[in-house]
Amino acid sequence: MDFTIYDNKLAITSLEENPFIVVIESDELVRSMKPLFELAWEKGKSLEK
Repeated sequence: MDFTIYDNKLAITSLEENPFIVVIESDELVRSMKPLFELAWEKGKSLEK
């Protein structure tokens, strides 16, 4: 599963046996999801060695 935020859209992608993408256009939803994305990004670790 993947989440992508761009402009005022949130795309949710599933790559299971039957892949699909859902794109939701919502300023409010993007404003709500961006802080969660930023927090996850800050806590992530680099894969470089």
